[in-house]
Amino acid sequence: MAEFDSRIAIEPANLLEGASNSQNRNVVRVISDLHLGSHWHTSENSKALSVCLDECLDPATFVKALVVGGDILEQWLVPHHTSPPNVVDVLRQTNVFPVIEKLRAVSKNGVQVYYIRGNHDDELDTPSLREVFGDDLIIVEGEELCFNGMRFQHGHYQDLLSMPYEGAKFQRPASYYMSRLAAASGNMQDRPNPGWLNFSWLAGNRFFTYFLTLFYFKPVTKYFMRMTMTISYQKKWHEIKDERVQLRNGNSLSLSEIVTEYSDLIWYAMERYGPVRTAAMFRMSLSGNVGHWMRRSPYLIEVAGHSHIPMLRSYMRYKSLLSDGTKAPRTLPTKVIYANSGSFTGGESTYVDILLSRTSHEVGWRSYLPPYLFGLEHPRDNRSYYENYKGEPTTNVQPHSWDPAGSINDPARLTQQESGVAAGTVVPYEVRMAEWRDGGFYIRKAKRVPYRFDPTSFNRRKHAVNKYDVPIESGWVTAMGGARMGVPVTSVDAGDMWGCEALQTSDVEDMV
Repeated sequence: MAEFDSRIAIEPANLLEGASNSQNRNVVRVISDLHLGSHWHTSENSKALSVCLDECLDPATFVKALVVGGDILEQWLVPHHTSPPNVVDVLRQTNVFPVIEKLRAVSKNGVQVYYIRGNHDDELDTPSLREVFGDDLIIVEGEELCFNGMRFQHGHYQDLLSMPYEGAKFQRPASYYMSRLAAASGNMQDRPNPGWLNFSWLAGNRFFTYFLTLFYFKPVTKYFMRMTMTISYQKKWHEIKDERVQLRNGNSLSLSEIVTEYSDLIWYAMERYGPVRTAAMFRMSLSGNVGHWMRRSPYLIEVAGHSHIPMLRSYMRYKSLLSDGTKAPRTLPTKVIYANSGSFTGGESTYVDILLSRTSHEVGWRSYLPPYLFGLEHPRDNRSYYENYKGEPTTNVQPHSWDPAGSINDPARLTQQESGVAAGTVVPYEVRMAEWRDGGFYIRKAKRVPYRFDPTSFNRRKHAVNKYDVPIESGWVTAMGGARMGVPVTSVDAGDMWGCEALQTSDVEDMV
C-alpha cells in the first residue's frame, strides 16, 4: 500500500461544498492504460473504472475534460498463435462495451473527451474509432495534445522497444511480439521488473551511453532479443525459436526471424537519435524513467501513461530553458510537474486530476509565462514545433493549432498576443493523483504548480485551499454509517485563490 503524503490532506466537507453547482467545472481528468479485454484488466479494475467514470457522469461533476491517454482497447495481448481481433471482436467482449457506452455518455454530459492512441491500440485508425465512439469523442491524430501549458501523451514514443521500428519488415515495435508471447504464457507482469526499475534509476544516461556501445555488435543485440522473448514466454529459447507469431494481415513470423530483423534496432536508434537520447529511451524501456525529456520540457505540466507506474513529481529544468529567449521566450517556472496516470490493470487503479484556476487581474501572464503555452506561438525546442496538435476541429478549445510552416512573427499573431487576455488567464493550479483502495478513490499525492507570482505554490507557506496541517485521519476518509469509503477527489475552485472570482464554465470555454 502506498504511503500517503500528509501535506496535501483536504477536508471532505470542503470537497463537497459547491458540488451541486454544475458550472464549477475546473478539472481536467486523465485516465490511461485500461487494456480492456485483456487478462491485465481485472474485475476490481473494472469496478474502479466504473466509479471513476460515474463521477464524470454526475450532472454536478467538477470534471470539464476527460483525456483518455491510450491503451484503452487491447490489441496486443493476444496469444501469438491466433490472429489479433478487429474492433468488432473486441467490442463483443462483455467487459468492453459498457465502458465504451459510458465514455459516450460522459461526453453527452458536457465533458469533452479526448482520445489519444497508445501502443497497444495503435492499429486502430480513425474510421474504426468513429465506428466505435461515433462523434462523441475528440480523436487526437498526433502523438500529443497541448493546451494552456499542459501536454498530454501516451509516452511510448520515448520507449525504445515500444515505438515503431522502421527497419523491420512490418515496422511493428519490438515489444509487440513480447506482448503476444506474454499473452500466450499468461504472464501477468504489466509493469517493469522491480530489479530493472531500481537499477535503471540508479544508473544514469552516462552509464547506459557507454553500455549501449556493446550493441553495435549484432550478437549482443540478438542475445538481448532472445532473452526478452524467453522472459515473456517463460520458456527456454531452443524450445520456442521456431514458434510463429500470427499477424492480422495473414502473415506470420518465426521468433528466429524476429530476432534477426531487430538485431539492428539499437544501432539504428543511436544513428538516428544519438547515444544520449538512445540511452534515455533504453532506460525508459526498462523502468519508465522520463527525466531526459522532463528536464527539457517547455511546458508547465507533462502527463503520460504507458509505464503503468503511477507517479507525481517535479523535475528541475535545464537553465537554457529558463534564460535563453530563443528556446523559451519569457520566463518559465524552474520546475516542471510530471504526472503518470498509472493504469487500471493488475488490481491497481489510478488516475490524475488537474485543477484549473484563473489568475487575478493584477497578474498578467505575458510578464511571466511564454505565449506558446496558450497556443499563441510555437515552442521552438520541442517536436510540437514541427508537429502540433493534429486532432479534428473541437468546440471551445484552444490547443496548439498554428500552421508549422507559418512564421511565429506573423503580425496577426502578434496582434492577438498584445490584445489577448493579459490577466485573468486560466492556468493549471494543482495536480492530484487518485488511488483506488478500500472500495473508493483516495488522494495519493498532490503538487501545486509553481508560479513566480504565487509564493504559496512553492510549498513553503500554508494556503487556504491547500491545508497542509490537516491530520490524515480527517482528510482521507469519510465515515457514513461507520463504513470506510473514498472521498471525492475533485473540488470547487476557491474564489480567493488568487484574489479573483471563482472559475465558471464560461471562463474555460476558450480553453477546454
